[in-house]
Amino acid sequence: FNGEPMVDVADRSAEIATFLAVTGFQDCHRTPMAADASSRRYERLHLPSGETIVLMDAPTSSGESIVPFMEIANHLRAIGLSAPEVLASDVERSLLLIEDFGDVVFAKLIAADPTQEDPLYLQAIEVLLHLRRSAPPSLQHADSDWMSDMLDPVFDWYGAALSDKEEVKSHFRRLARSLEATEPVLMLRDYHVENLMLLDRRS
Repeated sequence: FNGEPMVDVADRSAEIATFLAVTGFQDCHRTPMAADASSRRYERLHLPSGETIVLMDAPTSSGESIVPFMEIANHLRAIGLSAPEVLASDVERSLLLIEDFGDVVFAKLIAADPTQEDPLYLQAIEVLLHLRRSAPPSLQHADSDWMSDMLDPVFDWYGAALSDKEEVKSHFRRLARSLEATEPVLMLRDYHVENLMLLDRRS
């Protein structure tokens, strides 16, 4: 327990069961998926057709909300990029059913075939250029203080020396100030090869 509110697993199981029943997916076989650096949980639902979709459980008791995910996913799709389509949602209970992008992340592709590194990174750069050319949605401005605070997970999750935390943040904050006068662009956190996926039949 790290100071965050505990999630009542029994209550969540009942809410999830109700959500799946309402959406018609109550009989699907469910398998757990890898977690991310949050209190969100993911399960893969296996449909009778052989297709799969993803259940996102973002308990509000841990401060989670599905609304920002939906807003950003909708924005990315609206400007021609790929983000998981939202198939069903329960905002009050913070549950989502989303399109399954599979497990083919850039990191695995590069490890299996190092010659794919340059082509895949070029695709990733093309996405960033596309974001740069697209008007950003209305979001909190990422000023130097906010960006330096976003370094906290490095220390919280990877065991970095806490004694260095404020010094590192101070140096980073100074560098980040140089961006404050530039034209705003949407910034995607965690944009790296472990989170970028190659999708079939998508440009």
